[in-house]
Amino acid sequence: RAQWNAPFVGLRGARALNKKFQVFAEGDFLFAIQYNAHAYWNLKNLSFKQDSNRYKGYGYIGILGADYQLLKNLTLKTELQFSHFEAKGGINKSSSVGVPFRKAILTSYEARLGLNYAF
Repeated sequence: RAQWNAPFVGLRGARALNKKFQVFAEGDFLFAIQYNAHAYWNLKNLSFKQDSNRYKGYGYIGILGADYQLLKNLTLKTELQFSHFEAKGGINKSSSVGVPFRKAILTSYEARLGLNYAF
């Protein structure tokens, strides 16, 4: 189980190609990422907990997508997202003495398709 916490800043731009179709892009930069994890590794009967220093983490998220208006309040939306998070300078608490760990990295790719209804 891992938890990533961070504030972020970002930009979003959209362009309507006609009355029903629009494309958009979004970029977010995450700073001061804090990473907390707890796991159990059954090969060595180990349970460990890791915490990172908040000031040594960063990340970014990029999204490309398109909207198509099907009806007045109904839109079909598709998005592609790339994310990369990195946390450094933490402690592995698997033993009674805290041992430093180098870094934790999470990289993900997502594709989403959805219907949005505006009330």
